[in-house]
Amino acid sequence: MTAYLFDVETTDRKAPLEIIEAAWIRMRPGVDIVGGDEDFICLYLDSEFICERFQPSVPITFGSMAVHHILPKELEGCRPSNQFKLPEDCTYLVGHSIDFDWEAAGSPPYIKRICTHAMATHVYPEATGYSQSALIYMLLGATESTRALVQGAHGAVRDVHMNAMLLMRILEDMPTRVTRWSDLWEFSEECRIPRTCPMKRYEGVPLQDLDAGFVDWCLAQPWLDPYFRKGLMRVVQKWTA
Repeated sequence: MTAYLFDVETTDRKAPLEIIEAAWIRMRPGVDIVGGDEDFICLYLDSEFICERFQPSVPITFGSMAVHHILPKELEGCRPSNQFKLPEDCTYLVGHSIDFDWEAAGSPPYIKRICTHAMATHVYPEATGYSQSALIYMLLGATESTRALVQGAHGAVRDVHMNAMLLMRILEDMPTRVTRWSDLWEFSEECRIPRTCPMKRYEGVPLQDLDAGFVDWCLAQPWLDPYFRKGLMRVVQKWTA
């Protein structure tokens, strides 16, 4: 079982998009540190860092370029984007709003995603913002060194290292100590289930307070977010218990 902290930069924020930069930190299996338990979380203990750029077959949108500041000429001579592949030993993929990065990498169904954004909303309910940069300022302090770190954000290299810092703080501040990747994934999955309605009409309304007709309508929609669906199903189960 191998976990990768993962981040990508792409040609656009919506499909069709291609990866132009990918960075990851491979967390060594826990068996290297504690005998026999490959699921043990070992952060930054003999970890491996990789970063590579790729040349896309589609133009980089100016909106995306304004975020990551990667110029087309800087990708000349790089491998084509369609040659990007996640490592074969990848079991867990960790990142901030990791679904985007996972989808950009081809949405491999066998990989379990651990989302630091979702976990942060539960561990830090008092936060005034949940972007990675906002959380880093909150956790590390409003200092010149933090500013220097955050100002380099939105490049895969800097973002993946910032995410490692955020992950370590989340592990330290969680109400229950977690030492296994499988347990952290289960916590992340639970955190991704909304407690209030994310849809505009009833945005912010606790799920248990939603109108039964609206809940039934939502559950009948094939496009419904799977985590929102889980939350609504729990409400229905309570209603019928």
